[in-house]
Amino acid sequence: MSSVNDNPNRFMVLDAISRGMKPVGKLAKVTRLDMVLVAMMINDLVSQRPLVIAEKKALFGAKKEKNK
Repeated sequence: MSSVNDNPNRFMVLDAISRGMKPVGKLAKVTRLDMVLVAMMINDLVSQRPLVIAEKKALFGAKKEKNK
């Protein structure tokens, strides 16, 4: 069985997202990667479409503040 650290960084980030980690800070902590690197990977994954970011709406259609 291979270790989590043997996988490429993108798969580590995708795995952490699938386990429910959402803010970039938590993703960086779980994957033990730099926060800037994790943010760049998320942007790349969104542009390549394996990851879709959905914004939640509050009551009366206002956008909710995220990651606070």
